[in-house]
Amino acid sequence: MIALLAYQPGMAAGFEPILTSISLLLVIGGIGTGVGLSIGQRVRPRRFVAGVILGLGVTALHYVGQASYRVTGHVTWDWRFIAPSVLLSLGLSGIAMVTAGERNRSLRRFAGPLLFGSIVVLHLAGMTAITIVYDPQVALPAIAIAPETIAPIIALVSVGLLTLALIGLRSALNARAQLRRDRTRLRELASLALEGLAVCDGET
Repeated sequence: MIALLAYQPGMAAGFEPILTSISLLLVIGGIGTGVGLSIGQRVRPRRFVAGVILGLGVTALHYVGQASYRVTGHVTWDWRFIAPSVLLSLGLSGIAMVTAGERNRSLRRFAGPLLFGSIVVLHLAGMTAITIVYDPQVALPAIAIAPETIAPIIALVSVGLLTLALIGLRSALNARAQLRRDRTRLRELASLALEGLAVCDGET
């Protein structure tokens, strides 16, 4: 969405609001579902499926967002770029989620770059596939929202999601710290329990 906002086609352009809203809902739902399915999941094929679902959300954002793009002309796509990029992107997303759930920390470090790579592949191929041809007989729809109008909305949504992510991260870190403290207390209690106590009556 940010790339499309920055793109200058050399003609009047805007975004169809309903499709734009749907694209944002799809990416939020896809990522949320993918991450939710992968949490605590040790079976690699299931984590891969969760990653594919996450990738589908990102794909929906990209191409439904592009479908909402309106210009005073015609917009077409070359499927020779789109189809391979979607398949490669979904594969990378699945592998990223599998890697993220590995016990080996060295492997887990590749999860972020793999997911980033899947998005880059999708974006570059998608922008390469798009062709815009000016046609003065095609009028920009009245409901189309100008990029400079929709940009603050996208920014607010992005900042809101980032804020929620940071709040979730803070809560997770606090929960882990509390869990460590509780385990320390339990170990101390267990150590005390090993010490015997004898009560003597008189001289015996």
